[in-house]
Amino acid sequence: MGEYIIDFKPVIRTPDELELMQNLEFKIIKKQILTKEEIEIFLSSLMYIVREKLDKEMETFANKCDIAQSMIVYYLRELGVSVIPCTSHQISKKTLIHDFVIAKFNEDNDLSESYLLDPTYIQFFTKSRCNINNLFVCENIISTPDPGYFIDDCDKDYIEHFLNNGYTLLDEKSARIYGDSFLNAEYRANFNNYEKKTISGEIYIDLFSNGKTKLSKTYDNLVEEGLNIDFTKS
Repeated sequence: MGEYIIDFKPVIRTPDELELMQNLEFKIIKKQILTKEEIEIFLSSLMYIVREKLDKEMETFANKCDIAQSMIVYYLRELGVSVIPCTSHQISKKTLIHDFVIAKFNEDNDLSESYLLDPTYIQFFTKSRCNINNLFVCENIISTPDPGYFIDDCDKDYIEHFLNNGYTLLDEKSARIYGDSFLNAEYRANFNNYEKKTISGEIYIDLFSNGKTKLSKTYDNLVEEGLNIDFTKS
């Protein structure tokens, strides 16, 4: 396992739990309402499958965000779930490029809830890259620590749950934490005396809702590489 600044314990799903996910697939296809617990079971299982396909050892997910995004989007679209493929450049054009997904589910209170899906976000929490003493300069532009460096201490328990599961409910708190981590990881000419910037979660949610990121993989590409996720047909 890589050296991370948090105690990364990716959620592992048992065969019985994955079978329950299959039952939930049919409820989603039939447009049946899911409870919050069912959505969490379904998404935890999906994030586990994506991670396991990307790296069976679940040790590193660097530079795999676009593949994960394609896997998730094609699968959820097949189930009829509303999805928005997003990129960190919706937050800032000056930050590193990272892809993620917003998915919307109907819950048992007749309200739609959106979830932020990012099984590879953990790559930005390595000890080596979340370190101001390990920066490099290229053409007078200084690199910044990775987004994980900019997580406030008061938010670390919250973000640890997100990292272990690979998803979180999209609300103003999660949007602010996630968005600010990329906003502050902008490349700049100077990192001295830097003051952290923040934007309201409401603004980030609005930015994410307008995501139109082009998927890097076609479904056929995923099939060829053994990375496709198909729902159980019976």
